[in-house]
Amino acid sequence: MTKIMETLKKWWLVLILGIISIGLGIWALANPGAGFSAVSLIVAIDFIVVGVFSVAYVIANRDIIPAWGWDLVAAIIILLLGIAVAAIPGLSESIAIWLFTFGFIFKGIFSIFKAFTFDH
Repeated sequence: MTKIMETLKKWWLVLILGIISIGLGIWALANPGAGFSAVSLIVAIDFIVVGVFSVAYVIANRDIIPAWGWDLVAAIIILLLGIAVAAIPGLSESIAIWLFTFGFIFKGIFSIFKAFTFDH
């Protein structure tokens, strides 16, 4: 078993996070006005934290992650989305909701595909 597979024995957690992210993205499409300010702040913080830790994780494990460049690109995209939403409070609701929606869906799909690459 490779070093990464020994570290990531709980592959199903990544799968669950992916499913939750897709669900949140779909919910955001269906309810664009619900608590927009609170939701935008929470999502921005989530994307920034996940992005920073994902970038650090990928760089630290680039020798053992297959096709690590794609993981790094995904982490940077999520990080940049979080920074954009946090730094530009004047984003219109229509633009921000699309950023959130595609960010969650992208993160979710990526997590699901990643979960299935783990040996389980």
